[in-house]
Amino acid sequence: MTVHVTLELTDEQKARLDDLARLQDSPVEALLMDAVERVLDHDAWFRAEVQKGLDDLREGRTVSHEEVLAESQARREMLLARKAAR
Repeated sequence: MTVHVTLELTDEQKARLDDLARLQDSPVEALLMDAVERVLDHDAWFRAEVQKGLDDLREGRTVSHEEVLAESQARREMLLARKAAR
């Protein structure tokens, strides 16, 4: 089933979209469909990642504040050492 959707764009948005379509040698409709797919895919990924976090929390798989700080500090020190070695 196909559903038609009306989208209101500003003149600037329409011009930018037309320019992008020309640059990619693609119809505007194809660019919009790709954008919709990317938004929907990202939303599905995000929801799955949030669910993983909630599952970990429910199962007691957590990291303490102190562990996060220690790991962050160790990473910072490693990056600073790498930068100083250049």
